Amino acid sequence: MSILQSIRVWLTGSEARTQMSRGGFECPVSLTGRIHNLNLVLREYQAADEQQWLRVRSDNAHWLRPWDSCDPDYAAAPQFPEWVQANHEDELNGNSVVWGIFIDDELVGEISIGAMQYGPIRQGIVGYWVAQGWAGHDIAPAALGLVSDWALSAPTGPHLHRVEVDIVPFNSRSLRVVQKAGFSEEGLRRGFMYVNGQWRDHLCFALLATDPVAHEGVLNHVQFETLQADGRESVR
Repeated sequence: MSILQSIRVWLTGSEARTQMSRGGFECPVSLTGRIHNLNLVLREYQAADEQQWLRVRSDNAHWLRPWDSCDPDYAAAPQFPEWVQANHEDELNGNSVVWGIFIDDELVGEISIGAMQYGPIRQGIVGYWVAQGWAGHDIAPAALGLVSDWALSAPTGPHLHRVEVDIVPFNSRSLRVVQKAGFSEEGLRRGFMYVNGQWRDHLCFALLATDPVAHEGVLNHVQFETLQADGRESVR
């Protein structure tokens, strides 16, 4: 099957596929996990998700605008089908993976790992967002745990050594996400990313495959941290 044929199959969902990316991981990548009483499904977007994705992004435009990144040289974002196709090509090339975060088939957020490198570096950078109505349910930490476990240690994953998350310093909610997931702060990256109309400094956080949290399981760590937090809240 050619790349163009595989993209067509993936967009239409007309045929099951399992392929090996150039990064050495099996795709498509679908991840599942549980946080509190919520069952999370992380899966790649399909053409049929367009209307739901557009609605969620529109409903949360004000909520997400302060943290949205873009390429300053290309103001116009691609249409959803073209974006989905580009995501699939990037996945097959081992560059990145983009997942919608779903609960009972409802899109509640998004998470991605990109800038994936191999050889002597073996790292990737994770970004995420969650719809405002679902904030505070530990969905982002759980999704970060799922992606980190897949990237660092899953048999069918890319076997990275390092997963990085970069956060605008005043994004307090996102700072709590990496704390719950056991990431370590590494310092400030000046003018690291173009966010909400300007180049902004970011705090860098990372997790290594050799860190105790990675051996424990990042999702397991998140689940334990949330249970501990729930216990502290109940005794107040």
